[in-house]
Amino acid sequence: MAAYAAVLSLIHAVRRIQIVTNHAKFYRSPIDHIGEMGFLLHHFLKSYSDHGEDSQHHLELERNIADIAHKAEDIIDNLVAEENVFPGSSDRESYFESFLRVQVDMKFFIEKDLEIQVPSRSVQRRRLSPYQKLHEYSLPDASKRPIVGLEIQQNHIFERLTTGQSSLEVIPIIGMTGIGKTTLAQSIYGSKCVSNHFEIRIWITMFQECTVRDVLLQIFICKDTQYHSSSLLSASHLGEILYKYLFIWRYLIVLDDIWSWEIWNGIRIFFPDSGTMSRIIVTSRLSNVETYFGFAGIQMSFLDRVKSWELLCETIFGTEGCPNELENVGKVIACNCKGLPLSILLIGKLLKKSRSNKECWEDVARDMASFSNLEAEEGYRKILLLCYKSLPEHLRRCLLLMLHFPERDGIYVFRLIGHWVAQDFVESYDNNKSLKEVGREYLEDLVERNLIMMVYESGLTRKMTKCYLRDSTRDMLKVCSRREKLFEESLHSARLP
Repeated sequence: MAAYAAVLSLIHAVRRIQIVTNHAKFYRSPIDHIGEMGFLLHHFLKSYSDHGEDSQHHLELERNIADIAHKAEDIIDNLVAEENVFPGSSDRESYFESFLRVQVDMKFFIEKDLEIQVPSRSVQRRRLSPYQKLHEYSLPDASKRPIVGLEIQQNHIFERLTTGQSSLEVIPIIGMTGIGKTTLAQSIYGSKCVSNHFEIRIWITMFQECTVRDVLLQIFICKDTQYHSSSLLSASHLGEILYKYLFIWRYLIVLDDIWSWEIWNGIRIFFPDSGTMSRIIVTSRLSNVETYFGFAGIQMSFLDRVKSWELLCETIFGTEGCPNELENVGKVIACNCKGLPLSILLIGKLLKKSRSNKECWEDVARDMASFSNLEAEEGYRKILLLCYKSLPEHLRRCLLLMLHFPERDGIYVFRLIGHWVAQDFVESYDNNKSLKEVGREYLEDLVERNLIMMVYESGLTRKMTKCYLRDSTRDMLKVCSRREKLFEESLHSARLP
């Protein structure tokens, strides 16, 4: 029987690589797992043979078993041969990825097609390779933001993430714009407790114009597969790749700002429930959450006056504390933010530029007094506009240009800065700095002011890769752009993607 011989050959190949290769420790986890699953296949074939099964279904299973065994053995033989000829020269990351893909395919096949549960000892918790940690997953803007008034919600979510049922669980975080949903999710996603508990973490920003395929292409494994494909892969094809990839791991996925239940229904099928205690965090402004997730979720609330003042102080002064002469006017400003964290952060970033200039603080307080009777959401829009108007002319123009990019999956930083330079929005007064370097400083200034959101590459470099606008910021800019005719005229020849 060809399948039986292929599986025995694979088991022997696993033993050879454990003895021969100079880098057995580097590949030990996936190789050991492949070997254990080889014994499961061997036992399955022996049982089938003992029962005399010879149906068409059985023959098809045998062919599939032989194929997957040959595929695994080919990778092992290639590595052993390369090590024998050129010791120490093998591409570790490439081989690790190959072993990982075979490992995932084997487990998926055994549990789905053969209906055999892979023993838990075979899927013991493993750490990702340094290569995966560096390149695998995009991270949200993880700049240090003050976490004030969210301690209870944090502890509740930590408990749901790390305890409870082994089946997949969805944890919704619900509330209006600016209430702190994303900040809460980021603080959890980036915590050491969570990074140690989950083998895979993926953050996905749900842009309003994005399709299911756009969402999937934010994830490295799908993006990488599409990049190396000669044809355009469908959402279902990419989703199947993601499903098989996640199936073996304990994963955490954050879907930030889901704006449509339709898009949720389109992507939920690609997140496997394989009994690994995986979790999904969803942030949303939508109602009727209980209908979709079985419970009402974490409901965000406004900050009280004490917490509002604490957040404003931390945003401006950090741990230094507010000077006495600014405390009274500062508390008035904090109160007029109506307990909405994003309003406090925006005003805090604006006041931070003036630092301890009391006259500037009093001007801001007077401006805010004119809309102090408005509800929190409408007051937030006024504060957003106030922050925009306080920008220098060159930063306003740079911000407005972002409207001319599609809203599908963020804007690459290099592309945005390139367009700023091409439109002559960037000026350098330092001969030692290029226009692109100055453009990056413009971007960092707008990020610091909380007007642009960033996505960072994971790993030690923390390189900014993409940026995007909040929906509320984009809406405000659309209104402003219609008023600024001169700006529109300056872009009549711009050719943006």
